[in-house]
Amino acid sequence: MGLAACRTKPAAVVAEPDLPRYTGAVGQLERGGDFIRFIDAHNRQRVALDLTIAREDFEGGEQPGLSFFVVYDDCANLRATEKPSRTACTGVEYSIPHPTSGARPLFDEGGAWRLRGFFRVDHAPGEHQGLMSVTLDPGSR
Repeated sequence: MGLAACRTKPAAVVAEPDLPRYTGAVGQLERGGDFIRFIDAHNRQRVALDLTIAREDFEGGEQPGLSFFVVYDDCANLRATEKPSRTACTGVEYSIPHPTSGARPLFDEGGAWRLRGFFRVDHAPGEHQGLMSVTLDPGSR
């Protein structure tokens, strides 16, 4: 199931100045490295995120109760015309549980995907089909 229904822009987020913050564009491979390292450095912490993911770099979707996206960090033997994928690459899948109320924090905005809000980072141990798993929980304080 796609994220086509998540097109509403969430309300402005009230600043929490003491939180680690990551703002900017996130893409695949080298364009996602800074974000992956930021999240790795803040496991079990609350962070503020304001990300933009270009449509051509977005790989994600929706399952019951959560949205997700993948950032690939390494690809073996990827041809110049080939996009990063689960079959040729390793990376991180970020899962965002749907909040019990309010707008979803991952949404489509003018041709790009946005992730905006405050999240508790929780790394799951181990790898699944070449991907590490991280939950970005908007409901945890």
